[in-house]
Amino acid sequence: MKKTKLNITGMHCSSCSKLIEVTLKKNKFISNSQVNFWNNKALIEFDETKISEDEIISLIGSSGYKAHKEEEKIEDESKVWWKKSLFWSLLSLPLVVFMMYDFFPRIPYNVDIMPYMAIVSLIIATILQFTLWLAFYQWAYAALRQKSANMYSLIAIGTTTAFVYSLYSFINFYLETGSILGLNGMKIEGIYFEVSALLITFVCFGKFLETRAKSKTGEAISKLMSLAPKTAFVKMNGTFQE
Repeated sequence: MKKTKLNITGMHCSSCSKLIEVTLKKNKFISNSQVNFWNNKALIEFDETKISEDEIISLIGSSGYKAHKEEEKIEDESKVWWKKSLFWSLLSLPLVVFMMYDFFPRIPYNVDIMPYMAIVSLIIATILQFTLWLAFYQWAYAALRQKSANMYSLIAIGTTTAFVYSLYSFINFYLETGSILGLNGMKIEGIYFEVSALLITFVCFGKFLETRAKSKTGEAISKLMSLAPKTAFVKMNGTFQE
């Protein structure tokens, strides 16, 4: 039996580590697996004559997460999520403007802007739903395959419901009026694209905060462990031995 350590990226809670362990334990050539969510590490014991390390990495990939050999250099996840959060926040700004006009209809240019709310929101929400949110869908689906659920299962249901219902309302309005814009300076009713889009953006920013906190915690633990003495003297039979 051989033991190997792998770095895991993409985990967002302890249920993720359990999901990976369940996936690994289903393989008969893996005798033991321990996945630690807090330091993103996996310790795996396997029969090297039956399964290779690369196959184990692929197996973890099938569960919706990414595994890397310990010696591989991995980009800081917090930096990745910060870039995504910043980009998608800027893209979502028009939705915030639409919400402001919806709550405060006396703001100037309301009748000029609100008719475009549905079509612009549809475009932005579609981009977010099927690009940024695609990774979250994969994590929700990976849990479903294991007959389990995680936090993204609930968010996926909520955002998809809001998107599909809004799309239905938009298509229904078009079939009735022949217009993709609101009529008489009004918005199209029953449109909630901003709910799914902004929720996805908030979750993305939450991922940045989470990965940043984990990164700093990991650094602190590593520094603390480096302070531990490498050797110790033990008194045995009246004499000290190293």
